[in-house]
Amino acid sequence: MRTRIFAFVVVLGALGWLLLLGVQRQFRIGRFAASPQELTMLPGQRAIVGGGRAVVGFAVLERRRVTLEVRCAGGGSRLELAEGAASEEVCGVRVRWLGAAPPLEAPGSNRFEVSWDD
Repeated sequence: MRTRIFAFVVVLGALGWLLLLGVQRQFRIGRFAASPQELTMLPGQRAIVGGGRAVVGFAVLERRRVTLEVRCAGGGSRLELAEGAASEEVCGVRVRWLGAAPPLEAPGSNRFEVSWDD
C-alpha cells in the first residue's frame, strides 16, 4: 500500500513539473523567454524579465516621463525614459517605454518593451 502511494506521489510530482515547463514554454516566460518581451505594468509593480536576468520595477510616471528601477545580482540603477526612448543596457537588458496601455485593456497601466542579447 505504501509503495502505491509513493509511486502516485512521484508520478503526480513529475506531471506537475512537466505542466509547469509547458506553461513556461507556451507563454515564453522563465528560461523560455525570448527577446523582445513586452510588459504592461501599473506604477509600483515589478516584473522578472530576460529569463531571470533582471527585475524591472515601474516607479513613477511624471510629465510624460517614467522612472524605472532595474535590478540584478550585480547591482542595478534607476532609469528615466521619455515615450519611445530606449535606455542604455543595464543588467544585460534594455528597456523602451511604449506609452500608455489602451484604457479597456488595463486602465492606468503603461507598456514597456524589454530586449536583450542572447
